[in-house]
Amino acid sequence: MNPQYENLLAIIRMVKRRWKLASLLRGLAIALALGAGIFIGSVLLANYYHYTSGSIVAIRIISILVFLLTFAYFSVRPLLAKATDVQIARYMEEKTPGVGERIVSAVEFGNQADKGAHSKTLIELLVRDALAVASSIDLDSIISKKRFWIFGGAALASLLVVASLLLWGPNFFPVGVTKLYAPWAEAASRTLFSISVAPGNVKVPRGSDQKITAALNGFDSEVVNIYTRTAAKPDWERHSMEPARKGPGFIYLLFNMQEDTSYFIESNGIRSDEFKITVADLPLVNQLLLTYHFPAYTRLAPRTEEDGGDIQALKGTVVKLVARLTHPAKAAKLIFQDGSTQQMTPIGDNQFSGEIVVKKDSSYRIELTSIDGENYNGSNEYEILAVSDQPPTVVLEKPGRDTKVTSIQEVFTQARAEDDTGVGSLEIYYSVNGGPEQKVTLYQSKSESPKTISGTHTFFLEEFNLQPGDFISYYARANDNNTVSGPSSATSDIYFLEVRPFDREFRQAQQQGGQQGQQGERNNGLSQRQKEIIAATFRVMREKETYSDKEFAENMNAIALSQDKLRDSTQSLRDRIQRRLGDSLDTDENFKKLAQYLGEALVAMGDAYKELQARKPKEALPHEQKSLQQLMRAEAIFREIQVAFGNSSQGSSDNPNAQELADLFELELDKMKNQYETLQRNRQQQQDRQMDEMARKLQELARRQQQQNEQNRRRQQQGQPANGGQGGGSRSQQDLIEETRQLARQLEKLSRERNDPRLNDISQQLKQAAEEMQRAQSQGSNSLESTARGLRAQEKLEEARRLLQSNQQGKLDEDVKQLRQRAQNALEKQKEVADAVEDLARSSRAGNNAGAEERKERLQERKEMLAEEMKDLERDIDSAARRAAQDRQAASDKLREAANAIRRNRIPDRIRENNRLLQGNWYDYAQQRERMIQQNMGEVLNNLQAAENNINRGNNAGNLEETLNRTKALADNLESLQRRLNDQAANPRQQGQSAQDGRQQAQNQNRRGQQGQQQDRQQGRQGEQQGQQQGQQQGQQGEQQGQQGQQGQQGQQGQQRGQQQGGQQNNANDQGGPSGSRRYDNYAFGGRAFSPQRGGSQQEDPRQLQRELRERLAEAEEIRRQLGRNSDLADEFDQVIRRLRELNQNSLLDDPQRVALLKKQLIDPLRHLELELARRLQEKLGRSGPQLMDESAVPPSYRKLVEEYYKKLAGKN
Repeated sequence: MNPQYENLLAIIRMVKRRWKLASLLRGLAIALALGAGIFIGSVLLANYYHYTSGSIVAIRIISILVFLLTFAYFSVRPLLAKATDVQIARYMEEKTPGVGERIVSAVEFGNQADKGAHSKTLIELLVRDALAVASSIDLDSIISKKRFWIFGGAALASLLVVASLLLWGPNFFPVGVTKLYAPWAEAASRTLFSISVAPGNVKVPRGSDQKITAALNGFDSEVVNIYTRTAAKPDWERHSMEPARKGPGFIYLLFNMQEDTSYFIESNGIRSDEFKITVADLPLVNQLLLTYHFPAYTRLAPRTEEDGGDIQALKGTVVKLVARLTHPAKAAKLIFQDGSTQQMTPIGDNQFSGEIVVKKDSSYRIELTSIDGENYNGSNEYEILAVSDQPPTVVLEKPGRDTKVTSIQEVFTQARAEDDTGVGSLEIYYSVNGGPEQKVTLYQSKSESPKTISGTHTFFLEEFNLQPGDFISYYARANDNNTVSGPSSATSDIYFLEVRPFDREFRQAQQQGGQQGQQGERNNGLSQRQKEIIAATFRVMREKETYSDKEFAENMNAIALSQDKLRDSTQSLRDRIQRRLGDSLDTDENFKKLAQYLGEALVAMGDAYKELQARKPKEALPHEQKSLQQLMRAEAIFREIQVAFGNSSQGSSDNPNAQELADLFELELDKMKNQYETLQRNRQQQQDRQMDEMARKLQELARRQQQQNEQNRRRQQQGQPANGGQGGGSRSQQDLIEETRQLARQLEKLSRERNDPRLNDISQQLKQAAEEMQRAQSQGSNSLESTARGLRAQEKLEEARRLLQSNQQGKLDEDVKQLRQRAQNALEKQKEVADAVEDLARSSRAGNNAGAEERKERLQERKEMLAEEMKDLERDIDSAARRAAQDRQAASDKLREAANAIRRNRIPDRIRENNRLLQGNWYDYAQQRERMIQQNMGEVLNNLQAAENNINRGNNAGNLEETLNRTKALADNLESLQRRLNDQAANPRQQGQSAQDGRQQAQNQNRRGQQGQQQDRQQGRQGEQQGQQQGQQQGQQGEQQGQQGQQGQQGQQGQQRGQQQGGQQNNANDQGGPSGSRRYDNYAFGGRAFSPQRGGSQQEDPRQLQRELRERLAEAEEIRRQLGRNSDLADEFDQVIRRLRELNQNSLLDDPQRVALLKKQLIDPLRHLELELARRLQEKLGRSGPQLMDESAVPPSYRKLVEEYYKKLAGKN
């Protein structure tokens, strides 16, 4: 035979093998997919008929036959089909266009060359051509290898589906497959559907409670019933079992067993065997006495529960329990959930003692051994809930924001820390211009660990030798004393003190009207964005442990992107300055410094960006702070340029470069500010939606808890125990507990994001509510305590709901205020635009068109941004109007009028339309329309002011609540002060050193008394002058400094009273301090050198104490102003203020007796005032306020007991 023909046939047969393999895999995939469906359907069908013998046989036969037929048709049949070489060749030609019938012809005639029927030469040529064509064909183009993978993968997927159902599917599936297709297996010999019951047949002491548990085998159900009967009630009684709180199964609790009881479990037609509980006169645990010995670091006194059971305590707590029995027993031992045991010790007649160390969640019961040696369960099973020590929380309450300060100002800061077991220490860390961190200890636990503590620190900036453009970053840190699992710490957000000029030039810049005055407030966009980046980086460092790897990476990428965008914006600004100013950068020193600072900031931003991309926030932070320093210095230089421009003919064309620079800064920073504010508003709106959803959830939780209390009340009236038929409580109650805890976690997270301590307070209320629910659930056998706990939980939920509602109302007030400020800012910008158009018109009429096109271009960009601002303002006003419509209808109407004024007058459209008039040089027409737009925007502002006034007038109850909160805060702060002073007094050596320092300070102050008085008078005049020259914010500062000047005169009088109070003169001088400037790394405290790096306590400095007392006096005076003249509480507050003034003039550091009088003379009266204000607030809220207890919810027989229980709870607290 021709070798070429043999080679051609070899290719044909290779294709044939591929075709058969593809057909086999295809058939196998189809057969297995259909087979998997058949087996799954068969199991489901058998399960539907409860696996009766007839259904099992029928389904088994039918499913096997269908599967065999399917397998034969799709898998075996294709293999039996015979395909000739000619058919395969034709298949190849069909898959290969352009071949014709060359391969088929060669296959048909190739074996006839030797027969002589056809020309041998012609046949050889035909075969040679067909072989060449076949060899050039890619076999994958005929039968692709992908088909093998697809069909094989589909077959494997069908097998994996069946295997997954066998391994991880419903309980009935593996058992059903075994029953249908492997009846010889061991599992098939057992009952497919069954109910496991514990304890089964059991003997129990008379009067005990018995828990019955049921586990469903082979099926699932939501309804499980227990049937019981006794000799007194021979008919079966049905009771619903409750789902177990932990794990699968159901439970039911039989109370006070007095006679033999038979029972069985039934669900979905499946019934368990019948069991019997035999009641015998055996010893029983009648009472449990629990004594909690908390970990030593908590410094909590032992607590005893006389009728204990469930244990809920901090990890590391040692619980000593005494079991009192009804009759003598031979022995007793504790049996825990994991099977471990602990022998109890007899301590007297019918009493055994034991000890439990709380380490993890578990349960325990007491097994008794009777005198006859019989072992049995002598008590209920009680839960052990191990509570983890939560990390502390800390917040910087004052100033609570970034602050602009002068280099000689005193800045008062206050931090507050809370911990569930006690605060160990409270510290403030600060850094100057991103340098090394310094630590100041505000509180260090010595004799006790308070759950709440506040501390204060005053920065005497004159001693830091700062310059305009410098900054101080600071934050607070709190630690607890956990010695069991290790100390935990918490860190507050980071804040900044920005040093601004405090001289003639700065006041002139603030006095410049129009454009210059507005730039002073708006030209800090660069540094503001950099501060946001620093704060975000600090927050990620602080909360890194709470993030997953993915979340951490996403946060770091977002910060890096923000840093990169800021770098691009700064680079764009620097490039435009260089292009516009050209050679002036080299000739003008200020312009040169400005470009230099921006360049150094760009370098630092680049370094920070690299570290952020590498996900190294700690390494990125110094570069970010360096960038901030350079940006703030650039802004300070710009303010100096503004002053120079203002001094040059009040902004005339004598200084065109300054005008050019001002326009550049304003345009670029307005762009960045609009982008930033848009992002912030979107984020704020998202958080507002979250708050609305949380308020709805909280209202629903309160309603469900009230329903739960109502159900418990009805059960008690019917003589049933609370929380249904079992001690663990129902599944619905457990769901309520989990949802409450989840909502608490969400509020706690939102509190950190918004830096709102009030949300954290609400979160704490919810956590307490969840704890009360948990305790109520675990006290099912104690109807009194369960009822009281449930009502207490409802009270906490209602209080949290009220606080959240109050917070939302306060947020609405703030939002309306911000809307009014935005409208006012927009109106000021519109005035600037109108003035600029008027300047263009004037220049055009004078024929002076030099630079007109560039000015028009910048003006049009500003107008476009202003139009977007007005459009955003309209949308936000509509949103605020909808929220105000719920309970502030008058304010809502005014808000709608403001939004309608924007729509009716088409303000955004008219702003844009005027750009076309400017393009056509129609300046006179444009000028008229700009004034019309200004009038329309004034109408919007008037409506917003009216809405704000309506809200303020409707805040009577809110003002009373604010007064209450301020009074409570003042009392808390004074308690913290007393605690810190008592701890300090506990160290006599330290106290003696403080007294010596105070005397030394008095002598030093006497030597430079005249100098200090002269500084006081000068600063007083300076403060009064600044109060007249600056706006509202500067006016407040001037008033404060004017008061400080008056205090300087009081310091002079104090010096005349003698040397004993000489040290107070420096304290009275609010801008005082040691003469001359000192570096911040050697901080002068109390007339002696004190280095925060060495970690001392700032309480040793009398100036710090006096500054704190002045702050408390100011807080009391503000509360007094809120009360007004006609309040009957005014006299009590006046007494508090007088006593505070006395403290302000007498040193507490040298008078421990006066420290002891703080509680009697100040704290106790304030607590009384707080209680009275709370009562009046409750009366004012009336039915709309939180109802702390619904008396109708308490059965009459329990009402007196519940009142006694609340008294006991109050005594514990």
